[in-house]
Amino acid sequence: MLFGFDLAAGGGQDAVVAETLLGGSPIAQLLETDGARLIDCQPVLGFSLAGGVEAYFEVKTRPASARRERGEEPISVYLTLRRAGPVDELKQLTEIFDDLSMRGEEIVETRVLPTLVNPIRRGIIPGM
Repeated sequence: MLFGFDLAAGGGQDAVVAETLLGGSPIAQLLETDGARLIDCQPVLGFSLAGGVEAYFEVKTRPASARRERGEEPISVYLTLRRAGPVDELKQLTEIFDDLSMRGEEIVETRVLPTLVNPIRRGIIPGM
């Protein structure tokens, strides 16, 4: 199950993501390398949750060339949930869907919005 958020952003998408999500962290020190210029910052994290569920958090930026060709492209934030293992009967799909929906909504409200979407939005539009 996928939950997605698109944030309108012009240029400098990778810099916005790096500053808002990585700023002040040990990994941000990589940017302090002489002559370094950030060209890609698209973090992806995956977690194993209870009940055989996997959660993947992804921030997707678009290269400047794509933005020139297609016009404005958003920064996208995705939460993908999947349950490992086989489905023995079709009626299980409803239960799996309901479980993933409930878990996904909770994760979006408690993790994705406050730790990914809102900081990136503030990085795009300071003062929000």
